[in-house]
Amino acid sequence: MNRFQVYILSKLDEFREALGGIAGITTLASGIEILIILCLQGNPDQVVMLSMLTKALYFTAPTAVVSFLVMLLMPSLKQAAAVIVIPPVINNKSVQTIPKKLVNLADEWVQELKPKKRRKR
Repeated sequence: MNRFQVYILSKLDEFREALGGIAGITTLASGIEILIILCLQGNPDQVVMLSMLTKALYFTAPTAVVSFLVMLLMPSLKQAAAVIVIPPVINNKSVQTIPKKLVNLADEWVQELKPKKRRKR
């Protein structure tokens, strides 16, 4: 992995938050536009305003949908790290050759290190 990939990986959560903000703001704007369009629909004096709001809605609604979809599909930092790190470790031949007895010994040692819970009397 090069430095740029590490940087992008470390910024994934911030990118997701930014997309969430964009999606929220554009969804709010779309909702307000829809409400105003519904209020102005019967008024013939507001044709220009109605036209402008409809054109703005054609921008904000797809922007909100795309932002939400990208935010949902973009992995978090933990997910991306798992996708990048776990397969090479699992497929590593030296990791696969670790004897089972050594793994069991390490597990027993970890169990001994855990603090024991005291029972209440």
